[in-house]
Amino acid sequence: MARSYSQDSWFMAGMQWAAESGADVVNMSLGDTYPTDGSDPMSQTVDALSAQYGTLFVIAAGNAGPESVSAPGAASSALTVAATDTQDQLAPFSSTGPLAYSGGMKPDIAAPGVDITAARSQEMTDGGEGLYRTLSGTSMATPHLAGAAAVLAQQHPDPWPSAAACTSGWCWTGPCWQSRASSPTRSNHCATAWNCVSPTGCR
Repeated sequence: MARSYSQDSWFMAGMQWAAESGADVVNMSLGDTYPTDGSDPMSQTVDALSAQYGTLFVIAAGNAGPESVSAPGAASSALTVAATDTQDQLAPFSSTGPLAYSGGMKPDIAAPGVDITAARSQEMTDGGEGLYRTLSGTSMATPHLAGAAAVLAQQHPDPWPSAAACTSGWCWTGPCWQSRASSPTRSNHCATAWNCVSPTGCR
């Protein structure tokens, strides 16, 4: 996949614009070149905007392997997404935690991210041809979760489940609330090890 480099302030301005414009869910596919514990400016911006506007930022974990989650996916309020393969196993490239310095747990959840075929922009210049392209990466996994969250937000316009609901041991998984006790870290289940993550961004 092509790489591009931009100033963090550009992304932070875009995040603020989306939140202030009323976006319930924001899909983000970007990361820094070094791991962080979430105290960096971009991660802090995610946390601040989430708290102020209730926006759920769904962010790709990255493709650098173990202990490599960077900004803005290190934000505590972000729904940070890992990639799984066709066997429903963690993709070997998928960035994992724990977070640098703090040992915090990220990513929060996983979705299919290997050999994903999607529409191809006709403006792309980094390879491929035609209307579609097949790629792998956490950038391919993240839209699955952002889409699921957007559908749930439309069907359930009330605010996202609260931290109290999460820590009480239940998660919204779409059709019902489900106990955290029986939960692989998949996109339609709660995660066992953390504070109740789900496609709705329970926080």
